[in-house]
Amino acid sequence: MFAKLKECKSIKEIYEVLGREPFEKVAEVLLVLWSALPLPSIITHAMWAGKNVEGYVYRFHMLSKYQTTVMFMGLLTIQFVLVYGLGLILWDKGHARQRIVDFFKKEP
Repeated sequence: MFAKLKECKSIKEIYEVLGREPFEKVAEVLLVLWSALPLPSIITHAMWAGKNVEGYVYRFHMLSKYQTTVMFMGLLTIQFVLVYGLGLILWDKGHARQRIVDFFKKEP
């Protein structure tokens, strides 16, 4: 598979070599990560419960690790959606506008 990927010269060829399954697995992992993302925040808030309120308020206004993680996950998700959508549009044959409309109807 890696030898075939090295020979690819366009995004369409890469998508044809990989197929749809790896993209679906990545989408599944992203959904699991988004679902588990509130857990660190809950744990952090539980650790701060009953402690110094002023320190908690100061920490709340800083860019926390949780906010950074949400931003990173958002960037990963946007990149994945762009690559996946572009691959589907290039891989399928037909009119581009109709493919985009059909894509959003089939793949919410």
